[in-house]
Amino acid sequence: AYAQNYYRAAKYYARSPEKVWALIYGEAFMNLERKTPKTLETSKLVYNIMKEGVKLSPLGQDRFKLSPLAMLYNDSSEIDTPNLPFQSLFDLCMHEAVSQYMDKTKKPEIDLALIADVRLQFIRIWYESGFEKHYPNPLFQWEKSLENQEYLEPYVHWILVNGDPEAFGKWFKKNKNGYQDFLAWFKDNPMEIQAKNPLHREFFVKGKKPVIKMPEEEKPSRVPTRPSRYD
Repeated sequence: AYAQNYYRAAKYYARSPEKVWALIYGEAFMNLERKTPKTLETSKLVYNIMKEGVKLSPLGQDRFKLSPLAMLYNDSSEIDTPNLPFQSLFDLCMHEAVSQYMDKTKKPEIDLALIADVRLQFIRIWYESGFEKHYPNPLFQWEKSLENQEYLEPYVHWILVNGDPEAFGKWFKKNKNGYQDFLAWFKDNPMEIQAKNPLHREFFVKGKKPVIKMPEEEKPSRVPTRPSRYD
């Protein structure tokens, strides 16, 4: 039942100045309810919010912003992490991920390729910066476990599957086996947010620690299947 709470929260925050929470709740909902029209609706919502947050700005200006609390730092030594809100650190890591993409791409465009790459780099930057120690997050823990198992790229594209179906289709043709391999594994290894400690924005204010059941680190044996694109 609480999957619908995440869906409603994602829709609510998508219309607010704090769209960071729409991304968090939207992704949580997709993991809890995978096969309904609302799943695809939320995928498009997450994609569009990411697209709204990205700014292809000159160096020294914001390159990602989804919160009025976002702050731009030119030097990581300036960051007083314990005293900064979660939203500021989220936007900061996304800003760095966009900057890295712009540095390696001659003519960057705000498209699926950029958004997927930024999502991939975000989790690495978040953990390398040590922000997980201050704001432990079930979704980020989940994404980190997927990165460790080399499943993060297909997972990110699963989240964004309905943002730009044509672009996804092109990516899918090049990565069909890996994507279907992930979906076969994902079917039996879902993300589980424990009901006694659900994902809630108050935890990132009060420092509470949501608990998440993680999958086994070793990849299980694979059974070839032909699942749908969003399983």
